Amino acid sequence: MWCVRRLRRPEIRTRQKKRVPTRSGSRRRGCGSPSAGPSKMVFRSSLPHRPQSSACACPDRRMASMRHVANLDPEMANGVIAIGGQFTRGALTGLHEHAEHLLSWSATTTVSLRTENRDWLIPPTHALWMPAGCPHSVEVFRSGRGYAVVVSTENCPITWTEPTGVLVTPLIRELIVHLDQHQRPHHTRTAAVSLLLSLLEPVPDTTFHVPLPDDPRIRAIAEALIADPADQRDLATWAAYTHSSVRTITRLFTHETGMTFAQWRTHARIRAALIHLAQGSSVGATARAVGYHKPGAFAEAFRRVTGQHPSAYC
Repeated sequence: MWCVRRLRRPEIRTRQKKRVPTRSGSRRRGCGSPSAGPSKMVFRSSLPHRPQSSACACPDRRMASMRHVANLDPEMANGVIAIGGQFTRGALTGLHEHAEHLLSWSATTTVSLRTENRDWLIPPTHALWMPAGCPHSVEVFRSGRGYAVVVSTENCPITWTEPTGVLVTPLIRELIVHLDQHQRPHHTRTAAVSLLLSLLEPVPDTTFHVPLPDDPRIRAIAEALIADPADQRDLATWAAYTHSSVRTITRLFTHETGMTFAQWRTHARIRAALIHLAQGSSVGATARAVGYHKPGAFAEAFRRVTGQHPSAYC
């Protein structure tokens, strides 16, 4: 049985906007080495950050429609509180951190959750575990309902040290919704908490990771394709553009990204597609926007990367 202390209102520490560079591979409190495990995907990218505004999509006092944890019966907390509410399209947060662990799940839309050097696109089929003390910000692409499961750090059985994706199964979905019903009897909440935490399993973050290469020749190609995913230039044209040979470009992409040029471009296109879909674009319009002339070809590429049809992310 998992037993923890009673929760106070989640403490949110807002970080200053100035960012301090850290060495590659360095560890911050709550953000350590990546987790590995079975199942599918977490969407991660090395893309630069955009400036953030002060609107909050986390369980903060500034989030409209969110219940305040201070108003909840502490006897019902059992170390875990689920807070459900409406996310507002375009809402952004500044970089901040929480004193408790956070399981973020958007039930009806895709959100972007960023740390200081990574970002994750979280569709309704997945949730992201954010360890206590890990600085992050949130962007909401489209209004919808979301949940934040706040978990006490005391005696927590989950020991993941960096943000970790989990697949939201139908059972996990119902448990989160159940925990948001704060009038539930104490004994049923205790059982639900124990079951929920035992069901969370990490998914590999390598399935949809779009790394930016360091070599200036292929870095220029990568940045151009991120800016315009529909760019149809082939490898020979890109090689001429960078005054390099096809063989050199092929070797550099494989060495620096772990993918062939074609694989990297497909992943970059699918990541761009996720944002289009989250903003309400149709599958056909999204396919054209990211360089696919036929929706069927786009759907097949999307399924290869994510394991699902693009309509699952609309």
